Amino acid sequence: HSSPTWSPSTLTFGVPNCDYTITIKATPNTDTPYSVEHYRENIAGGFDLYETENLTGTTDTLATATPKTYTNYTFDADNENNVLSGYIAGNGGLVLRVYYTLDTFDLTVSADDLGKVSGVAASGVGVSGNNGTYTVKFGATVSLSYGSVATGYSFNGWQVVSGGVTISNNSFTMPANAVSINPLSEPNTYQIIYYGNDGLVNGEDEYAVDIKFDATTTLLDGTTAASRPGYTFTGWNTAADGSGTPYAAKAPYTHTTAGNFMLYAQWKPNVYKIVLDKQGGTGGISEFYYEYQVNNSPAVSLYADKDLTIGLLNEDLIAPTKTGYTFDGYYSEEN
Repeated sequence: HSSPTWSPSTLTFGVPNCDYTITIKATPNTDTPYSVEHYRENIAGGFDLYETENLTGTTDTLATATPKTYTNYTFDADNENNVLSGYIAGNGGLVLRVYYTLDTFDLTVSADDLGKVSGVAASGVGVSGNNGTYTVKFGATVSLSYGSVATGYSFNGWQVVSGGVTISNNSFTMPANAVSINPLSEPNTYQIIYYGNDGLVNGEDEYAVDIKFDATTTLLDGTTAASRPGYTFTGWNTAADGSGTPYAAKAPYTHTTAGNFMLYAQWKPNVYKIVLDKQGGTGGISEFYYEYQVNNSPAVSLYADKDLTIGLLNEDLIAPTKTGYTFDGYYSEEN
């Protein structure tokens, strides 16, 4: 008989006149393709195909995927979608899959050192946690917020205690390390406004001094700073007519009002003593007192004592006498 001939799809041979055994042998390919896909977690929690390894191996042998090292990612051994091994299919259809989680880091947002900012919080995609303690995925955008600020204070930005981030427009990008942040507050600035109240304070009708909320200062010494001709300064008052709360000169004052603080100078008319030199005459009074009045209106009252308790009557105001002379009145000059 003739020997068989072989082609890729056909075996040809003559019909033998005896038993004839044909044995077909197959050798597995050593360059059968298969692939390994590497999936990395995104900030939103899903997974994206990051890299595909195209490899070859021997058909029907076991292939095993080797996890890679990616900065800020960790092999997710518990991910149910992992396909870490499989037998290489002759048709090249084996696909192995490896999943990696995005690394997370701690974020602490504490109250401000003055305790004036409340309701501080962090939020954003990839941010989890509450009450000032958060876990944040690397690269996530963190938004910072606060609820309210105490009366008399203003929010003054954020302080990076540790972590080295830059905060802009109340947000920052989470780095590959822990971060600690505090809100900042500052007391508002108001004014103590001193009014001369018909007099002057440091030469002005009104004089203002800046003061911060909760700050303590010493009130202006009106005995030297305030002036009004014919009057003596007696203190400050929150009402021009003296019906408000009185404050002494140089009294301590703590500003706890969310606004300006107005004080009005209080005045007492001066009491003047008039001495009458009788030039050798006798009789009549020798001195009297009167209280200063602007433009002498109403008519000035005269008193026998400096406390202005004993008023002088017309009969008290008799002219002195002097032998050989006629009384001509009192003058401010001796001649």
